Amino acid sequence: MGWRKAFFPILLGLILVGFIFGRGFEARRATLGANFSKELESLLVRQDAERKIEVVELKPSLKLESSEAMPLFGPLELEVGSAGELFVFDSGDLKIKVFSADGRPLRTLGRGKGQGPGEFLSATDFTIDSAGTLWVVDLHNGRLSGFRADGTETTIKLAVQPYRLAFQPDGSFFAMFGLIHDRLFGRFDAAGAEQQRFGQWLEDQGLNSMLLDGFIDSTGSGFVYVGRYSGLLANFGANGQPIFVTETVDGAGLPRILQGDGGRHWVDREAGETARALMVCQGEAVVFTSIESGLVRQGVLDRYDLEGGRYLGTWRTNTPAMTVQCTDNAFYTIGERSIERWSLPPKS
Repeated sequence: MGWRKAFFPILLGLILVGFIFGRGFEARRATLGANFSKELESLLVRQDAERKIEVVELKPSLKLESSEAMPLFGPLELEVGSAGELFVFDSGDLKIKVFSADGRPLRTLGRGKGQGPGEFLSATDFTIDSAGTLWVVDLHNGRLSGFRADGTETTIKLAVQPYRLAFQPDGSFFAMFGLIHDRLFGRFDAAGAEQQRFGQWLEDQGLNSMLLDGFIDSTGSGFVYVGRYSGLLANFGANGQPIFVTETVDGAGLPRILQGDGGRHWVDREAGETARALMVCQGEAVVFTSIESGLVRQGVLDRYDLEGGRYLGTWRTNTPAMTVQCTDNAFYTIGERSIERWSLPPKS
């Protein structure tokens, strides 16, 4: 969106136009406020803790790098199969890259950008269910595209725009809706029929729900949610009932929404992010975020218990990462064109 320089007379004219319409520019950057709803205020428990960095020995055990046999243009998310195989969703070509447990390239799933079977327009989440089916959430196509272990494909078309996804062991699932919606979550049966909507956490949420952008992951008996900007962490049971809603250790409250031309809105990026990924592993909710460390930002994994959201401690990542994924015995750092696996110590 940057402006390029012009010849002096043209530049002078632009300055005069900018002076005349300066107030209009300010209007295009108007700030909109938002407040928590009474529903959320009645549930929210404040987090009374400071971050504690734990010294943990993390051992590298595998590194996947882009190669001629299996190029990685922009790995975005990763899932681990029951036999240890690695499934990488690549945002660069919108395909799933499959590797063996020891890192050998095996095959590619999906057909890239489009609206046909196995194609995606705007992939916003990637997960695996208990049957081993890989699912890609396609926001603009309004559907879930599945790739079964036997090589067949399936599709679930939803009446709402899905954004994030958390499968349950029986094949039912929870979805986080697209970011202009008056409810944050929905519960669906295995065929995609909507059973319930819930999560009215902001006043005028239909306009302000982008402030609740975040991530969800399955607990096996419900799901856990963390806000990208709001610093909210919540756990929900199998019927969508809240088990707890609390702050993360970086809980910063709601950022501002900026309003531009044509009714466009966006979250004020100066507010920063309180979460960049969420996982459930070793029976804990693990939030990936970053903190200032000298002149750079260091990736960290903040850990919370799933019963009441109590902060448990923090591990540092040993290498720069865009995002991470974890299992009960390892976590994976996902960089711009490579992925590393680190062995986790057993839970004490």
